Amino acid sequence: LLRQYFSKLELAAQIRRHVSRHLPSSDYGAVAMTLLVLTLIISGGRRVRHIGYLGSDPMVLRCCGLQRIPSARTLGRWLSGFSSAALDALGRLNEALTMAVIRAARLARLTLDVDGSVISTG
Repeated sequence: LLRQYFSKLELAAQIRRHVSRHLPSSDYGAVAMTLLVLTLIISGGRRVRHIGYLGSDPMVLRCCGLQRIPSARTLGRWLSGFSSAALDALGRLNEALTMAVIRAARLARLTLDVDGSVISTG
């Protein structure tokens, strides 16, 4: 499902087009590394070392377009190379994708629940 959702959003192409020039380089590729971090977070990982729990899960590999998962050390080095420009570019992409999904849903009302605090619109 996650891979289909990424595909529907054209996430890899969006990262490549809008963000990759700001991201640190990697033998694995900036798009694959970005998708790996996103997949790690979605799967419940909270620390770089949690990448080890994904092992060689074929679903994760397919979702990220990888043949093997990099080590925690490799991922950590890549993340340490982030600049403020990279974070800004990722933030802008996140905002654009979020707004596109919200607009496409054509909701009359939107409720956000953040840490138990409810903010409602509409």
